[in-house]
Amino acid sequence: MIKKVKIFLQEPLVSFMILGLLLYMYYGGVTQKDVSSETKTEIKLTSYEIKSLKSEYKRRYKKDMSEEEFPLYVNNAYRKKVLLAESIGLGLHKSDAFIVKRLIEKMEFILLGSVEYKEPSEEELHEYYLKNIQEYSQVKSLSFVHLYFSQKLNNMHELYTMSHFTKLAPKDIKNLGDKFEGSQTYTDISEDKLQDIFGKYFASKLFKLKKKIWYENIHSKYGVHLVYITKKTTGEAYKFDEVEDRVYSDYLMQRKEETIANTYKDILQNYSLHLEK
Repeated sequence: MIKKVKIFLQEPLVSFMILGLLLYMYYGGVTQKDVSSETKTEIKLTSYEIKSLKSEYKRRYKKDMSEEEFPLYVNNAYRKKVLLAESIGLGLHKSDAFIVKRLIEKMEFILLGSVEYKEPSEEELHEYYLKNIQEYSQVKSLSFVHLYFSQKLNNMHELYTMSHFTKLAPKDIKNLGDKFEGSQTYTDISEDKLQDIFGKYFASKLFKLKKKIWYENIHSKYGVHLVYITKKTTGEAYKFDEVEDRVYSDYLMQRKEETIANTYKDILQNYSLHLEK
C-alpha cells in the first residue's frame, strides 16, 4: 500500500496539482496590505543584461529593437526575474544552473494554468450577458488595431504573453511587430470592407472577438496578427439562449484573466526594479 502511494505521489501531474494547491493556500492566505519600499526585494538588470537583451533580439529577429519595444522587453526580463525569485522563495529551486529557465516556465504555468474558480450559475451568466450585451449583438462595424508578423520573423507569442502581465496599450504599438504596408489602425470598418483588405477568414474572426483583449494567431492573407478590438457599432442583441455557450466561455476567460492579473500584482508588491547604468 505504501509503495503504491509513493508511486502515485511521484506522478508529474499529481506533483503539479499539489504544487498548485500549496500556491493557492499560500497566496490566498496572505492579507492584502501595502508593502513598504524597505521590505521590497530589489531586482537588478545590469547594463550587460540589457545589452544582451538587445543583442539576442537582433540575432533572433534580424532587426534592432525599437524604442517602443525596449520597455516591453525590459518589463518581460523583470517579470522573469521576479518569477524566478518567487519560485526560489517557494523552494522550487535546485543547485543546477540550467534549471533557471524551467523554474520561470513552471511559475508561468502555475499562474496561467492553475487558476481555480467556482462554476457560474445561470443567473450569474445571465447577469454577465446583460452587462456585456454589446458583445452579444449583431456587429455592423468595428474599430481595431493590429500587429502584423510574417511567418519567418515572429515574436508575436512573446508580445502576447507580455500582455498578460504588462499592459500593452493600443496607442503604444508603433514600431512593434513586422513592417506592414497597410495601416495598424482601422476605424468603423464593415465586415465586407475588412474582407476585401485582409480576406474572408480574418474578417469573420474579428467580428466574433470581444473588445479590449489582445488575441494572437489571427490569420489573414498576409500572415498572422495580434489584434485588439477598440470599438463596436452594434444592432439588435442575440437572445441569451442563442449565445449561452459564448457567454459561458467569455465569463470563464475574464475570471481567469482577472485572477492572473491580481495574483501577479500581489507578487510585484514584494519587488522593485533597478536598471544599472
